[in-house]
Amino acid sequence: MVNPALPVNNLLELIALAKAKPGQLNYGTPGSGTSTHLASEMFNMLAGVKIQHIPYKGGDRRSPT
Repeated sequence: MVNPALPVNNLLELIALAKAKPGQLNYGTPGSGTSTHLASEMFNMLAGVKIQHIPYKGGDRRSPT
């Protein structure tokens, strides 16, 4: 899922955009070390891109809310 303002229509276009703008795209997860975070970092590694991680404490069950 991506922001509708992002000019991509599929995964290959997202990868191409991320490669063209390294470190300029962000993704959010429920927190550092969560399965979503780790899966996203694996995607970065396999796709050869660097999309920045933005953790949100409120969704991390290990953190007090």
